[in-house]
Amino acid sequence: MFLLAKSEDTMNIITNLSRILSVPFLASARSLILAVTVLFSLLVLSPFNAEVPAAFASPTQEDADVAVQPGKETLVTFTAGLPEGFHLNLEAPSKVRAKWASADSFVSLPLKEPTISISVPPISGEGDILQLSGTIYLCNEGEKGICLIRPFSLQKTVKASPNGVTTIPFSTELPGP
Repeated sequence: MFLLAKSEDTMNIITNLSRILSVPFLASARSLILAVTVLFSLLVLSPFNAEVPAAFASPTQEDADVAVQPGKETLVTFTAGLPEGFHLNLEAPSKVRAKWASADSFVSLPLKEPTISISVPPISGEGDILQLSGTIYLCNEGEKGICLIRPFSLQKTVKASPNGVTTIPFSTELPGP
């Protein structure tokens, strides 16, 4: 087993999860996959390891400027391109979060399909940066079932304009194993 642990606390978590995994009632493949997913989440995404190793990072994208109508809610559409043979793991907490960079609050929704729409508050001022981020859990089928955790971060610079759009599309292609 490779370790990404950076602290004694993380090593204690690994040790305890290893003991839990050896319990007979957790022997089913589904429980094992879920336990490995949780273990990986703790190792890579825990506060002990704030940086995601480059080998596991998903794309970060920044698109060209877009204009939206001021004073109106903006609909954000997000599409996750899944690797061939993979599907969303509906038992894991995949989420998408949308936020204006200048705002303290955000909108967060569970991701149950590869495409989701999120309504965000009207843009404030003459412009802002719309940030979309989250973590997607996906698995493939077959004898060598693999589950992946793919964090992502996308953003677009948005200007206010009376002739602007009301929907901003985001998409990303998630890398495979």
